[in-house]
Amino acid sequence: MYRYYFIPFVIVITLLLALIPVGVFTENLTISKLAGFCTLLITIIALRYWFFALRKNSKRRPIVKLSSNDEYFLKKSYPFIKTWNSNELAILYGRIGVVLSEVRLLQNGKEVDRDKAILFSFIIVFKYLREDIMPLSGSSVSCEELETIIESLKSMNNLSFSDCQVQCDTISL
Repeated sequence: MYRYYFIPFVIVITLLLALIPVGVFTENLTISKLAGFCTLLITIIALRYWFFALRKNSKRRPIVKLSSNDEYFLKKSYPFIKTWNSNELAILYGRIGVVLSEVRLLQNGKEVDRDKAILFSFIIVFKYLREDIMPLSGSSVSCEELETIIESLKSMNNLSFSDCQVQCDTISL
């Protein structure tokens, strides 16, 4: 467990910030400039350390980034997403990455390969699109019943983003 050390960093930053007007009032601008530069440097170092400690203490896996091959595979599997705008695709790709990193996808008791995991994640994304935080985070999902939904979506044409959400809302996981 990494400690954050807020108090020491905040005390040093506060003292350096207080040194700036002292240098200006004593007409020693070199001290003010040096204190300003050190304040900036210490603040950047502190923020980097705090984010590092947060990442290490959170015990969450990093979000999976979809490669261009994964995006091509999705567009090949679901041709209707080619007509979606870039904002909708960014939401879709980001949420699929979250599902791939946080949810364990199983089929017949075994983990599925990456291509099937992406297809299953597509369905899960639209099932929980209205949720801010993935409710299945840290759990395992059996994907046997999702096979029929994937096949029915593959056969559909001209589905919009909201139509996909309506189609996937009825799934029970």
